[in-house]
Amino acid sequence: MIQTERALQQVLGWGRSLTGFADEHAVEAVRGGQYILQRIYPSLRDTSARTGRDPRDETLIVAFYRELALLFWLDDCNDLGLIAPEQLAAVEQALGQGGPCALPGFEGCAVLRASLAALAYDRRDYAQLLDDTRCYCAALRAGRAQAAGAERWSYAEYLHNGIESIAYTNVFCCLSLLWGLDMAALRARPAFRQVLRLICAIGRLQNDLHGRDKDRSASEADNAAILLLQRYPAMPVVEFLNDELAGHTRMLHRVMAEERFPAPWGPLIEAMAAIRAQYYQTSTSRYRSDAAGGGGGVRALPSVRSDATPSPDATDRASMSDTALSRRKDDHLDIVLDRLTAPATVAAGWEYIRFEHCALPELDLKQIDLRASLLGKTMRAPLLISSMTGGMPRAEAINRHLSEAAQALGIAMCVGSQRVSLLSRNSQGLTRALRRLAPDIPLLANIGAAQLCEADGLDLARRAVDALEADGLIVHLNPLQEAVQPEGDRDWRGVLAQIARAARRVGVPIVAKEVGSGLSASVACALVEAGVAVIDVAGAGGTSWAAVEGERARDAADRAVAMAFADWGIPTPASVQAVRRALPTVKLIASGGIRDGVDVAKAIRLGADIVGQAAGVLRAATVSTEAVVAHFEIVIRQLAVACFCTGSADLAALRQARLLPWAHLPAG
Repeated sequence: MIQTERALQQVLGWGRSLTGFADEHAVEAVRGGQYILQRIYPSLRDTSARTGRDPRDETLIVAFYRELALLFWLDDCNDLGLIAPEQLAAVEQALGQGGPCALPGFEGCAVLRASLAALAYDRRDYAQLLDDTRCYCAALRAGRAQAAGAERWSYAEYLHNGIESIAYTNVFCCLSLLWGLDMAALRARPAFRQVLRLICAIGRLQNDLHGRDKDRSASEADNAAILLLQRYPAMPVVEFLNDELAGHTRMLHRVMAEERFPAPWGPLIEAMAAIRAQYYQTSTSRYRSDAAGGGGGVRALPSVRSDATPSPDATDRASMSDTALSRRKDDHLDIVLDRLTAPATVAAGWEYIRFEHCALPELDLKQIDLRASLLGKTMRAPLLISSMTGGMPRAEAINRHLSEAAQALGIAMCVGSQRVSLLSRNSQGLTRALRRLAPDIPLLANIGAAQLCEADGLDLARRAVDALEADGLIVHLNPLQEAVQPEGDRDWRGVLAQIARAARRVGVPIVAKEVGSGLSASVACALVEAGVAVIDVAGAGGTSWAAVEGERARDAADRAVAMAFADWGIPTPASVQAVRRALPTVKLIASGGIRDGVDVAKAIRLGADIVGQAAGVLRAATVSTEAVVAHFEIVIRQLAVACFCTGSADLAALRQARLLPWAHLPAG
């Protein structure tokens, strides 16, 4: 058994002999290594009788952590220009030959390579896999990269040298060498070649998306995306570019679904993609912090385990582990973003509502007043960036983009579920820093109704509010999603009483929100009687979480149950009308299937005070703050034009705008 801190110190001690090695490389290697070994522990255990290699052996485990640290170090060396390209090329050549690197300054690398060489049974698979990697990288070489010279590596030249890809390959080979896994069985799978192509491209495409290097622009012949499309027309590169890490994960899953990978390679490939995504997020944050003058230092390791010994039941036994919860949130985001797998949903019914056009508005469009208020704060427009992300590393960037945009636009924002961030040491950006980015807008915290029923539910609710200095707390109601989710919370007895308790004791207004199935008038009345201040109907017509759960279901029966409810729920317009009739004065939010500013106008006309959008802006949120601002500026302009063309000078007038007499709604 090896303690986490001891393993970390051993990796740090080894890494300090490498030029440019940072504490972060060791921290991420130990964290990622623990995760990988936990995922493949059954295979390591099964081979131990044949190989005599104990999966809990400290020497082997630390050697594996060092290999991961080497991967992260090589990546950063090139991206940050820490080491001259010529020297990196020499390191790559030595590693590619499977032997130690004898260059000055790389003694630690040499020691690791020598230790792996001593453990090897048969190096042929190792060499062949490295050759495969080189071939895939070389296939991306094109255009002026061939004549780039020594001045600077071009994008394609870097891919050709395959620094990062060689490091990835080393991880596969390292596991084979350390624990005697069957590398030949992996290479025999045709789908593995496609997976390896994706692994070779992932880091380069990520950097291309973010424009980290000035010579990596879409107009250049050596752009990786263009080269990949030319060389591999069938590869869904555009999907990856649109969806970034989400797209890459979906691409991997799609390829691996074509042919079952022998254990442990399927779980290992997924784990490798996960830790690469995690490292990309943390390293990007670190670069940003360094550029702003921030300090480095070792971050706290996850608290789920105190030792690095993998076990088959390493996840939290009392509830889902942080990793499992984060993975589930990632699955949700991937499915919603993926154009090819995003499930069809029930129509909201906005198309049945038509305004009577006013050909003589007698208004100045520039003077139309769209101001609204929520929780005592005035907003430029009646818009809410609705709950969408929470619980996974990439949510930090998304929430930063959304909060900065909300502040710039003067509209409200609510975060996704804070459960994971509150139960782990990784805040994932859901801290008071978010409030500092958006000091003037209504900012809402978020916790699930099912979590309120847990022993520490009230404390969790208070912490959710305190973490953000939030103006209010969303309690989301998702019984259908929980019912069809394999790991869902199915005991909903006493939920209303706990909401009433939270309304009395949390200290901020409670917003009760469905997540896509709508709220009936009777349920809304019960919630208001319990002390809820704001109702968000979140009706059917937007994202169907039953369908999302069906998409991520691995069991055919689970999928069949979930998909039967893909069109379940009260359409948003019907829900808004019903709740407004029953509760004429309650603050009412309409969300679910809001496509544009015209839908916003229709929701206001039916009785909503505020209108929320989530999935419609999610893709922009994965890109930048500016993309989110641009998206909502269009929505605001559309809403203003709708007011203008109905003769409505403000939102109060819009609520009285005439509808065409044949306008009707589908039955709720």
